[in-house]
Amino acid sequence: RKFTAKVRRTGGSRMLMSGGVDPLSSLKNLEEDLEVAVAAEDYQKAAEIRDKINSFRQDTYISVLQANSEFYRAFRERSLDAMKSIWHDPGEEGNKMVVCCHPGTAPIVGRDEVVASWKAILGDGAPSLTPENVQISILGDVAWVTCEEAFGGEAGLRAPEISMLATNIFVKGEDGWKMTHHHAGPIQGRVEF
Repeated sequence: RKFTAKVRRTGGSRMLMSGGVDPLSSLKNLEEDLEVAVAAEDYQKAAEIRDKINSFRQDTYISVLQANSEFYRAFRERSLDAMKSIWHDPGEEGNKMVVCCHPGTAPIVGRDEVVASWKAILGDGAPSLTPENVQISILGDVAWVTCEEAFGGEAGLRAPEISMLATNIFVKGEDGWKMTHHHAGPIQGRVEF
């Protein structure tokens, strides 16, 4: 079963192109509601909210979107530990299935090599990136995310001449969706999928 959805930014929130509220915003709201319910010792309400949260987390689309968001969060926060946890660990036999193509460089193959490349990038004061025009496709246990990477702070507050197009490929394992491939390169102008 293949599922494709587009996400676009409008103001400070993300909206699904279908017009619905971004599911990640809903999940965050539920997590905040859960904290409030636990603090108020309303455990019945907390259990109901927990069940809703679990339902959200089981949704494949949400899980892939969250994995992609965690990648960009690790980049923005310059967290090597977070970046390392995002990448798939196939063991030695499948090590060649982990590939990263940074802009203007040859492909880096192998999980350890990819993580080492991120260590160098994150240590050099990497710029802040925000994913925009996110498109997610899922086929079984493989998902690919295509997005525009906007440099700078908030969405829309960037130099229009600086833009990257990225493809992020994730595989689903026992520990959730993990990145197995990232490829980013410069583009001119805006991307419309």
